[in-house]
Amino acid sequence: MLVALSACPARAPVTGDTAGGGAAGGSGGAAGGAVTDAGGQGFDAGIEGRAARDVSAELEAVRVDAGLIGVAVLEWRHGVVVFEGAAGTRRQGSGEAVQLGDDWELASCAKAISATVAAIAIERGELRWDTTLGEVFADGGVHPQLAAVTLEQLLEHRGGLVRDFSDATVSALSGTGRQQREAALQTVLHAAPATAVGEYAYSNVGYVVMAAMLERQAGPDFETQLQERLFAPLQMKCGFGLPHGPGGVQPWGHWLLGGGSYQVSTADDPLVYSAAGGLHCTLRDWAKVVAMHLRGERGEETLISAATMRRLHTPPDGGTYAAGWQVLQRSWAHGLALNHSGAYGGYQTLVWAAPNIETFTLTATNQQDPGGVTHRGLDTTSVWSGAQPE
Repeated sequence: MLVALSACPARAPVTGDTAGGGAAGGSGGAAGGAVTDAGGQGFDAGIEGRAARDVSAELEAVRVDAGLIGVAVLEWRHGVVVFEGAAGTRRQGSGEAVQLGDDWELASCAKAISATVAAIAIERGELRWDTTLGEVFADGGVHPQLAAVTLEQLLEHRGGLVRDFSDATVSALSGTGRQQREAALQTVLHAAPATAVGEYAYSNVGYVVMAAMLERQAGPDFETQLQERLFAPLQMKCGFGLPHGPGGVQPWGHWLLGGGSYQVSTADDPLVYSAAGGLHCTLRDWAKVVAMHLRGERGEETLISAATMRRLHTPPDGGTYAAGWQVLQRSWAHGLALNHSGAYGGYQTLVWAAPNIETFTLTATNQQDPGGVTHRGLDTTSVWSGAQPE
């Protein structure tokens, strides 16, 4: 279900990173991030232990036409996964086939996941939608023009912060995700706003600062909050950083160079960016949190109240970006359509969700390029999977 790919920008690659580890058929930790293997009972997203039609054979023809190295797709309707497929190779020229259980870098599609963790903290009373940078970082000398920026503005990319940290800042970071965030945010909170506060300007840094706010107010590291408050109840298995690893046991990212040539990505996603998009998981695990968002939008109580979920899906007046979602109106969706795209480290992802018809589609590929070839390939795949273009 797709009309047009949203224009959420990709983060520029961080140089000098090394490849992380992975594990076949499950999520591997990378860049020092631990694997999450969450058990126990939780919200039933209609995903776990339910077979779906395998469309991998049909998807192969779509992959070839779209010019993608590897691709995976999943469609969920009315509470269940109706079909899923995987085609192509994990690494160009390797002959190692992509599998249904492979992990994919979510990139910026993970922002909705991070926003959900923020919403959980709000419902616990640990902070508010209007908690400000000046309140949380009172000891750190926040620039006066940033002091009144709220948590909600950061989630909506209206906090006046620069899009990314500099390569020099990131390359100098070490330690845990929390330590990296505390060090990195000092380079932006003391400076004047990079853009006008209150105006939309896409910022990965804003989500990093949001994660640091949660850490200071709620206590646990952001990665721990993700694991304990979201992944465990949803029975999600996710890892931090990129999924690729030695031996090709997961899809590797690829940069499209032009003329049909590719470069295998050896970058990784440093833990400082965990909240901005530094997660990988299978499409089925990703589907669990998207299903939760659809059900919450339709009025169901999930891990958060329906009212809180709808606030996550409500952009400010005149805008289309809420907390981790592009919020659009589409005739094929019978109204509301939630959308996001992500690109980093030689991977790209795309989600379209239509609460009114209880349907969403996830697509992922292990290639990236600045010219739009991969975007168009994901468009093609999503349309094939059941879109109603207009």
